[in-house]
Amino acid sequence: MSVVSRGDLIQAFVSLAVTLLLMGAALFLSAGTLQWPHGLWFVAAFLFLTLVAMAYRSRNLTPA
Repeated sequence: MSVVSRGDLIQAFVSLAVTLLLMGAALFLSAGTLQWPHGLWFVAAFLFLTLVAMAYRSRNLTPA
């Protein structure tokens, strides 16, 4: 079982936040509105699946 350092965890969440902001800006600025259900579902699904992948990797990878 690997140990994830606090710094690595913070870096991962900061990267995720920046990615979500840029992706949201690209999606919703080009759509011209925040009232776009498909865009909201896409961002929500991306966030959920990314968090699941991060949790899985943090528990199942050994340090290099």
